[in-house]
Amino acid sequence: MKHRIQNPFKPLAGAYLPINDTNGKNFCYSRILEAIYYQLTAVLSHHSQVLAIRYDLHPKRHTKDNRIIRDILDKFSRWHKAGKFGKLGYVWVREQHAKPYQHYHLIVFINGNQFQKAHTITNKIYSILDNLGMARTTLHIPENCYQMVQRGDYDNFAGVFERASYLAKTNTKDRKAKYTRDFSQPKIKPNTEKLPLVEQTFTAQNYQDFIKNRTISKNTQAILDKIHARTHTDDR
Repeated sequence: MKHRIQNPFKPLAGAYLPINDTNGKNFCYSRILEAIYYQLTAVLSHHSQVLAIRYDLHPKRHTKDNRIIRDILDKFSRWHKAGKFGKLGYVWVREQHAKPYQHYHLIVFINGNQFQKAHTITNKIYSILDNLGMARTTLHIPENCYQMVQRGDYDNFAGVFERASYLAKTNTKDRKAKYTRDFSQPKIKPNTEKLPLVEQTFTAQNYQDFIKNRTISKNTQAILDKIHARTHTDDR
């Protein structure tokens, strides 16, 4: 893949969005960022709020193809469609570092009016792993793995997008067979009537305020951490 970028990300529509480039030390692939943006935006055009859930998948064997993640998502998509839960979006990426087998990062975008927490979705994925004969430990659930995004709320959208942009990082994505995909996403037809309410409500000022408030929050937390450490030192 080409087109590596750093902060900020500018989609074709909408305002700037923050990405996780480790404070300018790393790069993200724009194609994966575009996929994340499209999936979240498309699902939000159908549902007023969307639940975003992050998972990691660690198979215990190496495969040249991505059948493992495809089989899991195929079964999950069938269950989701049968339940008539609304639109389903997701992006997965394949990575491989020092270990002799690949791992996957996955973010799921699901109707937040049907699901308010990740519990039901996680249990369903566990059930699929059982049916496929895969250990449940294959699935790793990151801390604070889910977040709700309301249509038109820039801070929620930007926060979820920034966290999801971890999937787009450039490192660990080169160790694969030549014609094996690095990432994939489903095809979703956006609701053209509601799409402007998602894409065209954000402004450049939203981005500036988000970065400013996040900086203030980090500085405040750093001060509190120092006070906390000093208090514990004084108590000894």
